Amino acid sequence: MTTTPDRHTARPAPDRTGRRLADLSPTQRAVLARWGVVVVVWGVVVAALSTAGLLSRVPLLVLPTLIAVGIAVPLLVVRRSPVQRSVVRDLDLAHLTLFNVWRVLAALAFFAVGAQGLLPARFVTNAAWGDLVAGVLAGVVVVAGTRLAGRGRVRAYTAFHVFSFGDFVVAVGTGLTFTLLGDPLMRTLLDTPMALIPLWGVPITGAISLLALHRLLTARA
Repeated sequence: MTTTPDRHTARPAPDRTGRRLADLSPTQRAVLARWGVVVVVWGVVVAALSTAGLLSRVPLLVLPTLIAVGIAVPLLVVRRSPVQRSVVRDLDLAHLTLFNVWRVLAALAFFAVGAQGLLPARFVTNAAWGDLVAGVLAGVVVVAGTRLAGRGRVRAYTAFHVFSFGDFVVAVGTGLTFTLLGDPLMRTLLDTPMALIPLWGVPITGAISLLALHRLLTARA
């Protein structure tokens, strides 16, 4: 005897926190591998240009534009590619969150350089403390996420990315303010290894945060 499913029977909400790397399709894993190569090459190029002193020739007011382009390009690439969008949709949010751990190193660098008087004190306060908290929280949320189920994990990741992006806006906004004011100390961000923060870490973090937030806030629970 067969029974007809009751269309009013509640069905479990889909897990919006995503799938493990091993559960992604070969095509999706290939896309992630290419992005990994791009990220590494991007960092190497920034480090090389900075070490060679070429970035010191860049007008300070160009820095915000470079950051904006660095955020916009990955977003446009994802938007125009169905495969890229599927990766962002399906990838475990732990992977979109854990990258933020690098911000602990950025915070320590800000504190160290700021202590030498090489960056504006207000910028160091706004950027370093927020990065430190966000970087530590990223690890905490990923670990806690393995013990939470369904909606609890979604809420944890959503709360983190809202906080993380809010801090990101404060830090970048403060840096932009001092840059537009022409504070010469902001040129320190074009030196080695500090250049990796605004020209590598910040654009990647900004793009990942926007993608994660869009996914969390628009997907159906």
